[in-house]
Amino acid sequence: MRGARLGGGVLAHTILGVDYDKENDVAKFLVLDPHYPGEENISVIQSKGWCGWKTANFWKKGTFYNMCLPMKKSCVRYLYNRYFSSIADITNTVLDILNQRVFPHLSKPYEHWNIGPESHLVQHNPLFLQMTSPRWQDTYVLPFSEIIDWKRAALVIPEAEISSVVDVVKDMSEKHIGELRDQLRFFHYRQQGETDDGWGCAYRSLQTLYSWFLLEGFTSKPVPTIREIQETLVYIQDKPPKFLGSRDWIGSTEVSFVLDTLLGVTSRILSVAANETLLSRVHELSRHFETHGTPVMIGEYGTLCHSNLE
Repeated sequence: MRGARLGGGVLAHTILGVDYDKENDVAKFLVLDPHYPGEENISVIQSKGWCGWKTANFWKKGTFYNMCLPMKKSCVRYLYNRYFSSIADITNTVLDILNQRVFPHLSKPYEHWNIGPESHLVQHNPLFLQMTSPRWQDTYVLPFSEIIDWKRAALVIPEAEISSVVDVVKDMSEKHIGELRDQLRFFHYRQQGETDDGWGCAYRSLQTLYSWFLLEGFTSKPVPTIREIQETLVYIQDKPPKFLGSRDWIGSTEVSFVLDTLLGVTSRILSVAANETLLSRVHELSRHFETHGTPVMIGEYGTLCHSNLE
């Protein structure tokens, strides 16, 4: 038992779960802490009826670690076998954390997240798990339809944005279908308080592409607004200062500049000659979705662009 010096309240609460010898009226446990109660406190603690300290064994620091090593190995082995032994277990463990630890607190203010032991919310979070979602620089691309137990999964759709849901298409063996993997957010005109009808299509495609990298954990930076996109282009001196706040449209070149500056992502731009059609690039697009799975922006000079998801 760690934390013997934290006081009688902690001791009493801890002893409730240990092996209790009713015949001798003694609670059996080990104090794994060099700061155990001194002789002057033993009589006080014993008078509370919590345990018989005269029969307790105090192990010196440096000796109990070897004793506890097999137990710790057993605990780690159990955690691994139960929660992390396969990609499926890892995925469902994440879902359990989201459903049991994060979702019950969505209505709580931010300062109540990452709660400590002293909080009244501790009963909902016995492991003191962080409530904020972590971000990693490297992530696994999971075949969600095959791994996630959807009976236990939960789908959260923000009211301010449209979340894309990729349907699992079955029984379509006659055609080879390439589709976007994982998830992204779909951005469109008139979101974020903008009136960008007719000129903001490439900005929205850029935001949609950016959201894929955000939701896949490649970045923790939020999706840039139209103003922030313009600021980035001015910062790298691609556009003059008067570009800020304007309604000037941008194209695939500017989109690639912003992705490179904000995310360090290199884009590939494919050109289609005037006498060709998009069908001339269909095999390259198909290969892209099979290999990378990221969304693709498609545009034509003088027309509106769109984001291709599959």
